Amino acid sequence: MIFDHIDNIDTYANINEHFATAVKFIKSCEFNTLQPGMVEIDGKNVYAVVTETELTEIPRNWEAHRRYTDIQLVIHGDEMIGYAPLSLGIKDRGYDAEKDLIFFADVDGQFCHLTDGQYLILFPWDIHLPNHPAGQASKSKKIIIKVRMD
Repeated sequence: MIFDHIDNIDTYANINEHFATAVKFIKSCEFNTLQPGMVEIDGKNVYAVVTETELTEIPRNWEAHRRYTDIQLVIHGDEMIGYAPLSLGIKDRGYDAEKDLIFFADVDGQFCHLTDGQYLILFPWDIHLPNHPAGQASKSKKIIIKVRMD
């Protein structure tokens, strides 16, 4: 897991060729013009989902992925995202290959508070809990960039 600010995104362009594409997109994107929904970047290698959510309830399901790394970047607002390393041996509740999702329950993780321009890079070995309100309730507009790792 990497927690950083958009000003430092170039640091991660060399992780793999698909990260270079994601970084190039982030640097050239006009985030304020994005509407909720899918964003095509490079086919199934790099794509994004824009969300705009009123966060009022604590999510139940922690998740991880096998084929993709998430770059979860808050455009406006704030959000808490939980993190725990997969290496802790936490029992999963099964893998959905079509959605590239592994679900977990009862994870005792740490939380990062993200605000405008901050992001987490969550690798396939990182369990995470997105969409957690910061306080009683919060709003978050973010982009989740999916970067193929295999």
